[in-house]
Amino acid sequence: MRKISSIFLYPLFLLGLVFIITNSCKKDSDTPEDTPVNWSFGETASYEITPGAVISDPISGYDFGFGDETAVGTIKVSKIISGAEAPFTGNGYKIEYTGNEVLYVNIKCAAGNRVLGMIYAYPDGLFNGTLTEDWIGMPDMGTGYDSTEYYFSLTQPYDLGPLKADGKKRGSNLFWFSEIAKSSTEAGKISAIGLQSWSFLQDDYFAALNPVLKITAINAYDAKLPSYAYGKENYYQAFWRPLGLLGGYIYHPTINFKFNANEPTAEDIAHETAHYFINLIVGNEVQKVLSGQGGFFDNHGFNEIVGRDNLVEELAYFAETAAGYKTNELSEPSNSFGNNLRASVDYPGIEGFGATILYSLVRTQATIRDVNVKTRILDFPVIGLTYAQVFDIIAMGATTVNELRSKIEDYLAQIGTATQHARFPVVLQRIGWSYSVKGTLIDSATSQPLAGYAVENICKGDGGIEYNNGEMPRPIDETLTDGTFTLFRNVFPGSSILRFSKDGKSYDVPVNCPYSTLTSTEINVPTIKLNTSAFAIGQSYGGGIIFYIDNTGQHGLIAAPTDQGSFPWGCIGTSIGSTSLDMGSGLSNTIAIVNSCDESGIAAKICFDLTLNGYDDWYLPSKIELMLMSSINTFGGPIAETIYWSSSEEPDNLSDLACVNVFEGGPWAGHYSWKSDSFLVRAVRSF
Repeated sequence: MRKISSIFLYPLFLLGLVFIITNSCKKDSDTPEDTPVNWSFGETASYEITPGAVISDPISGYDFGFGDETAVGTIKVSKIISGAEAPFTGNGYKIEYTGNEVLYVNIKCAAGNRVLGMIYAYPDGLFNGTLTEDWIGMPDMGTGYDSTEYYFSLTQPYDLGPLKADGKKRGSNLFWFSEIAKSSTEAGKISAIGLQSWSFLQDDYFAALNPVLKITAINAYDAKLPSYAYGKENYYQAFWRPLGLLGGYIYHPTINFKFNANEPTAEDIAHETAHYFINLIVGNEVQKVLSGQGGFFDNHGFNEIVGRDNLVEELAYFAETAAGYKTNELSEPSNSFGNNLRASVDYPGIEGFGATILYSLVRTQATIRDVNVKTRILDFPVIGLTYAQVFDIIAMGATTVNELRSKIEDYLAQIGTATQHARFPVVLQRIGWSYSVKGTLIDSATSQPLAGYAVENICKGDGGIEYNNGEMPRPIDETLTDGTFTLFRNVFPGSSILRFSKDGKSYDVPVNCPYSTLTSTEINVPTIKLNTSAFAIGQSYGGGIIFYIDNTGQHGLIAAPTDQGSFPWGCIGTSIGSTSLDMGSGLSNTIAIVNSCDESGIAAKICFDLTLNGYDDWYLPSKIELMLMSSINTFGGPIAETIYWSSSEEPDNLSDLACVNVFEGGPWAGHYSWKSDSFLVRAVRSF
């Protein structure tokens, strides 16, 4: 039998190897368990398959063919006399097949009509409520002028990808076929759905991609057009297991929609189209994981608790915003997630939170409502990515919320700016990825509790910018008489600092809230010991040795206790242009070098990437800052009598020369050298 070529009057879409319920589906815990169905069948016709045969069955009037001319086996066909009621008028058949090649059927219909095929089975994947067998739409494999072609699904349990086994079979040998007239309401609805989906795909989703990824997505679309089918719910399925393909599957993207008077809505179509679009840009191998990760549970839906390992809906929710949907929910997470108890709910595990992370990358508003207190307005540091950039991140293939966060961080570090990278943990804190922290503050000399110290959590950005928890004015939390303190629900994820202040003096202490920790967890930090005496040059403090104190007596510069090694300045022939010789410019110089010079193993990057003694905010000092370490006696630490790099370019030759200091055990001497030369590096940080 010659296979019919696919001719579609409307576009089609793709996503998972499971059935996905759209965001409009609600929890339905009252769905009944399977009710026994009394099936009865007519006379059975049995056929022995011979190589290259085409079997014309008089019972059904269908022609059966096979995926290979060497196919052998047996096929049995009997008409369904009674059983589960189908949603459309037509005929049902029990079709049994024992061969080892793909079985498909060609069904004749009136010119211009099409045949709608269904299988009586359990759905695959995420499904709301208790699983029950029902009539489920199948994808047609080709629609001609007067016929439609289908493959048949297997009866084995679905084992492709990490789907959770529940003991229920995912295929069936019971099929129903209804001829849909070209002038019918159903045919008109299918055509209208297809046209609207095509519009979403072309005008909103493809249009948002960068040129390279757009070509990839369009090529994937052209390689396999999707189908539409009837569904008990609105969902998308990409992979099917046909009869005869033992242990395998075929890829055929299919969107199933309810054919009710008011369904599907435009948002339903946008959502399922978004699933298909995401599949196009991440590829089938990633999609297998996405589609199979969730298992089966009753509480699938926006703002339900699904855990961090479920990302399939998050990507579709975000894509919807390119078509104008879901923006209200994702732009103000306090409206979406604010009713969840922070003490018991891990916010990154809420369905919709992953999409909120993605939307926060393109969000342009400079304020946001506090997810903990809806009436409170927080400042929001805009990252300012484009949709094209965010879809590039999605195309990197994350399959969990934790992995998505990591890939965003990697992208911002490699492709974005230092400012965008530094703002990302602040953005996460603003949308609810934050922690409660408890601790105790004592005096390092007496071990007595320190009471009445203001406690503030600070995330340091690039260029010396500091972010607090966003409240305006800043809140005041203090240590109690026993030295204990608690910061509720607003401590930054990852590395930040706790600032303790009293009587005009402040002390910064690093704190780390691992991203892998559930946000509902209260983190107890080890006892914090402060040296409350006056700071002094040469004092060990803040991960190194103090070598400069400003006129407040509370702030200054700290040098690493040892050299980081000998390295080139880097990028000879390239002018950074924005470096300065001045005091206080070392950090901004370092950031400018890191952003402008792609070479690895250079002095600035060694300092910028350094994590030492619990601190990760080191940088290469400017020329004037380096000059302050001019003698061993005033520095108070071991510094070699040799040449050290600064982060300052030589003003008279920005492209090729940078400033160095020559330490000679006494007075310093300022010089410059070729950027390609290797000299010692000593990192510093501010306090």
